[in-house]
Amino acid sequence: MEIAFRPTTDPPGLEIIDPVEQRHLRINTPEPVDPAAVSTDAFRFPVDAAVEIEIGSLRFEQREDVHVHDADGNVVADLQADSNVQIDTGGSYEIGVHSSIKVYCRVDAPFTIDQGIDNFEISFPGTRRIVVGARTLHERPAGTIVTTPDERGIADAISLFSSALKTTSPERSFPTLRGHPPLVELGDEFHVPDQIEATESDVTIEVPETFRHVLTVAPLSYYLAADIEFADAPRIVTDDGFVQDLGTEQAFEDAVARTLKQQFLLDCVVRTEGLFPAELHERKALEPELPFDLADTYERSVGDRLERYAAVPFDVVEPQLPRWPLTAHLPGDGEAATFLPFVVGDMGVVREATGDVRSVSASTTADDEDVLSGAGISNASDSEEAGVESDLSLTFVEPHHTGESLEHAWFGNHIPQGASMPTMAAFENQLDREERGESIDIAVICNDPHMIDEQTSLENAYGDRDELPYDVTTKFGLSTDALATFLVEESVDFLHYIGHAERDGLRCIDGKLDVREIETVNVQTFLLNACQSQAQAMALVERGAFGGVGTLGDVVNDYAIEIGKMFAHLLNLGFPLRSAIDIVSKTSTIGQQYLVVGDGSVDMVQSTGGSPFVCEVTGEGRFERDVSFDVYPTNYNPLGSQANVTLESVTDAYIVPAQTDTYSVPFDELREFLAWMTYPVIVNGEWRLNNQFGQADID
Repeated sequence: MEIAFRPTTDPPGLEIIDPVEQRHLRINTPEPVDPAAVSTDAFRFPVDAAVEIEIGSLRFEQREDVHVHDADGNVVADLQADSNVQIDTGGSYEIGVHSSIKVYCRVDAPFTIDQGIDNFEISFPGTRRIVVGARTLHERPAGTIVTTPDERGIADAISLFSSALKTTSPERSFPTLRGHPPLVELGDEFHVPDQIEATESDVTIEVPETFRHVLTVAPLSYYLAADIEFADAPRIVTDDGFVQDLGTEQAFEDAVARTLKQQFLLDCVVRTEGLFPAELHERKALEPELPFDLADTYERSVGDRLERYAAVPFDVVEPQLPRWPLTAHLPGDGEAATFLPFVVGDMGVVREATGDVRSVSASTTADDEDVLSGAGISNASDSEEAGVESDLSLTFVEPHHTGESLEHAWFGNHIPQGASMPTMAAFENQLDREERGESIDIAVICNDPHMIDEQTSLENAYGDRDELPYDVTTKFGLSTDALATFLVEESVDFLHYIGHAERDGLRCIDGKLDVREIETVNVQTFLLNACQSQAQAMALVERGAFGGVGTLGDVVNDYAIEIGKMFAHLLNLGFPLRSAIDIVSKTSTIGQQYLVVGDGSVDMVQSTGGSPFVCEVTGEGRFERDVSFDVYPTNYNPLGSQANVTLESVTDAYIVPAQTDTYSVPFDELREFLAWMTYPVIVNGEWRLNNQFGQADID
């Protein structure tokens, strides 16, 4: 399952393949190449495999973060800050390309790097031999901590999460330097594998001995590399005696969330003084308000930085905070600890799973907006399991805290509204993933002749990216046996199901197929665009899928067709499930009927380059327009990555996920920019898919 290199001929170049993550990166060259495997020892930065090729130039057909490192590893040039780079002397360099596969090109000067609207090219004065190395971004936990299911055991396990950090410097705010925390398993005795070692820190977190307090501080403990100790009041204490209170009662969760976000953001600002300088928007906005020197703070310990950051009022940093990717609503018990490694690995905020619970008829349709959208409370038993209520009623819950993150994940009982339904199976399925085929296998199944329009609308939605090897299959009118056989025996990366569903099955031409009666499925991600498909969506995840989208109730066909088309377009561009459903919910009121089950961070394919975004254009002028961007995270550009927009008028980098400032952009520049990108555009409040190259309808 090693990184693979393969020469291409049309066009000539080199294709790099990550068979586990199923990522592809094509590099074009003037002439065909003959890659020869070589040792990776010469690389300063870690790579999994490397080849030597003879070329005169390398052209990447997408914009990515590019850094040029000298022999000591220092960044000497950054393509984010400059539209071109020219290196004339200095011996050997490593050019780092942060894409869906991490690439390093080991080259000798002289060379130039030129950036286009949607590409960049590395060129040399003549033909030469260079070495290209690549590293997968797939990461597994280092091991499993076995802990007793009590507060002390779980606190000790969480205190070891920071063993996954690759540094405690401000660069820990980069996602590539934050590893996946070790897994947690409940048992009779506490046991830590030898390969998991505590990270030294001068910070301790004190909390009362309750599950709620221990679970809530898990992401903060991980990021600060802080041990958790028990005390009467929650607070952070450094070895030098600094104390930061973390509030009491309901204010406690808010205080922990604010502290995590503030420490993270200010690390992002301070890290620009280190190995990776950047023209960071957040630094420009905050530096005049900060009561400390950035260069001096960069050299300080975790505890010293904590104290300095805490001196900044939260209302100063709050306007510059990235949109947080995840809030996890966890029940206050020991079992919840097993979810923590996946939540903390995403830097998710943790809150107790509390909400308003209510029951509605299972036959309630989308027309009953007062029922499905209300906030009524019933006396439904908290012991009912999510998704397995009686045939006569469904039990829903509205989490008390929503709106602070891109995704709110509900780990408690009942079916959430305004939140996703994650499962341990979804996370474990990804840990156990095996090498897939080289093509991206997409299946569209239409089991309802009345929704044939949706299938027709998808003909150009999937598989239209030349740089990726798609294999799209379309099937109509499957029987229960045929659908079951397809789900079990075919290898499907993404399933788009069109039809009707009930809680006890997907409707076929001869009856209903209940996925809960199938032992395993061979589907990774999916969209069940069918009424009341949540239970069947959950069954797919429990039987092998990573994540997908289902519906809470009935959805009118016309709306379902439009939403299905929108989902297809977004997923085909590399938006993860959580981002796609966020956008769909904004474009249609009926979008609230759709929810993510499983892992909301999974995607169907890699993005077209960098982080995917939505562009908003306002104004009517023919000389300039106001433009802003909503930049979404992906699994290879998650929280803490940097995003640059390829507009000359926007020179700053932003921390991902980002909601940028509004910029005045010359009309002709904007038109050319939109003609070369296919992400969604909002023009004066109207959503447009913008899915045809060479066209830019902004009138």
